Amino acid sequence: MRLGGLRMPTIKIPFRYGKGEVNVNCPKKNILAVVMPGAMPDGDNEIGMIRDAISNPIGSKRLIQLAKPGDTVAIVTDDHARPVVGFKIVPQVLEELERAGVRDQDITIIMGTGTHRPCTKEECERLLGPKVVARYNVVNHNMDDKNNLVYIGMTSRGNAIWINKRVAQAKIKILTGQIGIISFGFSGGRKSVLPAICGRNTIYFNHRHEWISKANFGNIENNIMHDEDRKSTRRDGSRPPG
Repeated sequence: MRLGGLRMPTIKIPFRYGKGEVNVNCPKKNILAVVMPGAMPDGDNEIGMIRDAISNPIGSKRLIQLAKPGDTVAIVTDDHARPVVGFKIVPQVLEELERAGVRDQDITIIMGTGTHRPCTKEECERLLGPKVVARYNVVNHNMDDKNNLVYIGMTSRGNAIWINKRVAQAKIKILTGQIGIISFGFSGGRKSVLPAICGRNTIYFNHRHEWISKANFGNIENNIMHDEDRKSTRRDGSRPPG
């Protein structure tokens, strides 16, 4: 980088973009620190860790104890706009449901698109794995499909909560997805309901400027958006972590 004819030292910073990455040259003087995540215990055995978590849930019975033959199940998972984790988690959840005797035809996997465009079949296969897409009913949530939305109540701040009918009517509701730091606190958990599977007006009411402007990265204390998301999730009967 040149400034006033002088060459300034820069650092090349890579960012993931689509299936590849882009590089940004940043002036070295603007770099405060390079922060890397700590090593995860047993990080090379992610599937084993997921299975262990499913077998030892926190604050709940095992899924195999909650679900039974004849139950309808809705699994909400992240769409193409989030880091790909579904193909690791969802198959393990499906194995647990199979052990419980739940039939394939009673399971629906909903791509929690929120306001995003629908996932293509190719994206669903990348997100969930081709075998899961071929075997189970996988559908995109549509925030504008009023025939597939159901009203479940009003929050104390006046947001009318309309959510995906398949999820609302399912006996067993399962939320899966990536938990990360975002401007509204954290992703995952309650956000797999609002905004992921809600109607347009519900999402827009929740994402109003005066609420967003008061929310902070990684903070859930006195966070209106976090509080509203949790209330809407509890109304639909799901039990998100956190």
